[in-house]
Amino acid sequence: MRKTQQQEKTSIEKSCEGMASQSSPTHDHLVPDPIVAAEFHTTLMGLYRWTNDPKLHFPPPIKIRNRNFRSRRAIEEFKGRMMRAAIAQRAEAK
Repeated sequence: MRKTQQQEKTSIEKSCEGMASQSSPTHDHLVPDPIVAAEFHTTLMGLYRWTNDPKLHFPPPIKIRNRNFRSRRAIEEFKGRMMRAAIAQRAEAK
């Protein structure tokens, strides 16, 4: 028995919904470097420099087929560290 296009489309949509519901707080997403760069308002060269700066502790790239991705969890942890450091530095300046 052959599926029609509508039935096939519906089964694909259902499987995608199932995948979306499986994502949980423990599931980590990979974010491509161009999106990370846009999120931080910098360039890909800026991300490269941050990656190679040992004092900054920027999340390392995950290479997949010659493209760089970053862990969403690691990016959020990095943002939190930078925010706490900025707040502490500002409090010391007062």
